Amino acid sequence: MNTQTIQSFLLLMIVAISTCAVGQTTRRVPAGSGNTGNMTTGSNSVPGGSGMVTNGSPNAANSMDPNQQNIWKVALELGLTPDQSAQLESSVATYNEGHAGLDNALHDARAALALALTNGQTVLDVEIEGVISASSKVQEADLKLWASLFAICTPNQQKQMLNIQTPLSQAASQPNTTTTSQSQ
Repeated sequence: MNTQTIQSFLLLMIVAISTCAVGQTTRRVPAGSGNTGNMTTGSNSVPGGSGMVTNGSPNAANSMDPNQQNIWKVALELGLTPDQSAQLESSVATYNEGHAGLDNALHDARAALALALTNGQTVLDVEIEGVISASSKVQEADLKLWASLFAICTPNQQKQMLNIQTPLSQAASQPNTTTTSQSQ
């Protein structure tokens, strides 16, 4: 094999692996969340699309993205008050307004990278940075939605939420490397 073929192959592998990794971080369902697609339990209900989703109508909940499904599942576990649920619904609406644009930007960045690869472009720094930047913005929006749920919770609900598998509890359970490295 010649050098250019090997370089092209390695570059394709790097891009494929990074694209898979980015895809996993942008729409990851928190581990242990038990997301089965049916978010209705007991007599509780979750907002969805147009109005509340109750035991008889899980379809609107199923049309939500996995992040929204999980946030409402956690909200049910926390036993939010009607006022808290209304505040969360407002946060979700704000999230939805901006999220479509973020998803489109990520799609466009991935398409630009794919086009550059198809055209045989060998320097892909700009395209890769575009995918990483767009993916980062999607992940930021997802975390901010979780933070909005945390903010409306009572102190007891916040403690409970940190014991449930969520992106925030995962971040809270990570060792603080700054403190660890400074103390050595």
